[in-house]
Amino acid sequence: MDAYSVYTFTLLFVGSMAQPTQVGLTGPGAPVTEGTDPAITLTCTLNSPAMFELSFPLQYVSTSTTENGFDHPDINARSCIVAPGNTVGTVIIPLIDDVVIDAPAGGESLTVSITDTRGLFTPMGAGMTTVTVLDDGVDNVPLLITPRDLLHSAKELAMAATDSFAAVTLDFIDACGDLAPLEEDITVSVTKVNSALDTATAGTDFTDVTMWPIAYTAGMTETSALMTVRALNDNDIENMETVSFVLGDMTAAVAGSITAVGSPAFQVQFGDDDRTELIAIQDMTPLSRRSKADVTIWAVSSEPGGGGWDIADSTLGHSLVDVKRKVRTINTRSALQLTIPRPKKNSKRRINEFTFTRTQSFGPNAYERTVRSYLSSTSHGEGRAPIETDVNSIITVYPDAQPCSTLDQAYCITVRCTGLNRRQLRWSFIPVDGSNSDETLLRRYNGMTRIPITGCDRAGLYIVGRQDRREIGWVDFVRVIQAVCPRGMYDLGGTCTSSNVGSCLNQGILDQTLNVCTCTPGFTGTHCQLEQAPGTFGSNNQFQVRDYFRGNLNGKCITFSYPDTFGATCAAGFQGKDCCDQCKRGCNFGANCAQTCHCIDSMCDPFSGRCANGCASGYNGFNCQ
Repeated sequence: MDAYSVYTFTLLFVGSMAQPTQVGLTGPGAPVTEGTDPAITLTCTLNSPAMFELSFPLQYVSTSTTENGFDHPDINARSCIVAPGNTVGTVIIPLIDDVVIDAPAGGESLTVSITDTRGLFTPMGAGMTTVTVLDDGVDNVPLLITPRDLLHSAKELAMAATDSFAAVTLDFIDACGDLAPLEEDITVSVTKVNSALDTATAGTDFTDVTMWPIAYTAGMTETSALMTVRALNDNDIENMETVSFVLGDMTAAVAGSITAVGSPAFQVQFGDDDRTELIAIQDMTPLSRRSKADVTIWAVSSEPGGGGWDIADSTLGHSLVDVKRKVRTINTRSALQLTIPRPKKNSKRRINEFTFTRTQSFGPNAYERTVRSYLSSTSHGEGRAPIETDVNSIITVYPDAQPCSTLDQAYCITVRCTGLNRRQLRWSFIPVDGSNSDETLLRRYNGMTRIPITGCDRAGLYIVGRQDRREIGWVDFVRVIQAVCPRGMYDLGGTCTSSNVGSCLNQGILDQTLNVCTCTPGFTGTHCQLEQAPGTFGSNNQFQVRDYFRGNLNGKCITFSYPDTFGATCAAGFQGKDCCDQCKRGCNFGANCAQTCHCIDSMCDPFSGRCANGCASGYNGFNCQ
């Protein structure tokens, strides 16, 4: 047989074989596990043997939950090859063992279809297969989001433009206990624990957190993140309060991936910015020379509850035996009411000193507070008294002050005499401790209408009068308060320390015990920069004069006594010994009418100094200062 005959026979033999017309694709039939099984084996099957090598491209089906190119190589770049004479071929798809927890216990799915670009084959069955890929569960990924510290702090900020937050640092911890960045999106819940030990109240002390989801995004390079709990400001004096939270996993795709290594719970504590306030208010109208009414003094505390009051009196006037006192609760706050018989005519004991101490104190910023109130028949509700000092009963002297001179008017006492020879003036001094009057200490100033406040003579009561007459109008006094520290400093454990409070505006004075501004009635705020409604007082506008003196809406004829170094003052809009004289409209405003109006016209509010039609040139602010 020649060569041509052999070649012809071969063609006839091949041509006599059946051509395959269908192709199918199957998987391993059981789940594969990342890290345990190195690859997925897919099998393509023909309905008859291949006459020559056949290649069938594979295609990644978009319904898969594995990530093409990340959990395995690109499926679309691979083909299943069947050798000549065979009916099956295989393709190996390697599994990439990543460091990501890919799915919950059910695993991820990979669906692959087989294609024929020549159009000669039809699918055998579905023409595709689905493989379940399980995670090995030991990936080096964050298994826990844990608070770095178990206790975090926030503080109320009174009058602040922004809220205060407790910043809680959450660390991402892997299975080895090391910090690790996130490689997938997760959402974590923050749930408030209803612990019997917690004292902070949701919605009152902090923003309510019932189920607070926090989302963190994959690709973060940081190994920690911040969450915040917002503190809410109130006006109640409280101890340090706490609330407990616990972290939980809310990511459905990775349920159970965040496990508790240690405790996922933490606490936030809230510091209180409210301070114990103690203010004595006195109606001056019964001290008019024609009045027969008893005198009422209220000692008002910002603390709740009725008890906890101490009171003492000097030996200069009525004793506590003569005084009716009653502890009351007004608007949930404690108050002590004193009713004092008006001094009788021609009585020589004309000055009372009442010392109020609020002994109930709690919270980190609550201190025992003491305030002194003075009852004197030297007030002159009608007409001018024969003897009258030029100050409203109080002078505060600072350690850095210079002795009285023509350049230092603030530390001198000047007396105005009407129908009295000044040579008849007699000065006496009562030390700050309330001991008996010293007639000799100031003897060198007898007959003088202007005396200095210097040296050891400073702190106490300076009393001036006509020696042989002590009835109404013939005696007056000035209380001198000796500040502990120079201006702008406060007492920190016995050491005078520079204050970080800044300026106290509108006649406010730095409290050298608490390092806060004590504001005159009519103003409030961290720097006394905010106006109050007339008749309102207290650092948080918590008191109303009308609650204590019925019908008094603006504080007229009321004196307000504060703890040292402040002393006493009239309400905003009033001045004079009895605080009954209104400020001259268009000229002055504020407590004791001590501030000057700077309006473009006379339309100046006597309480706040607010200008109805704008400020004069060079002045600004709500009251043009």
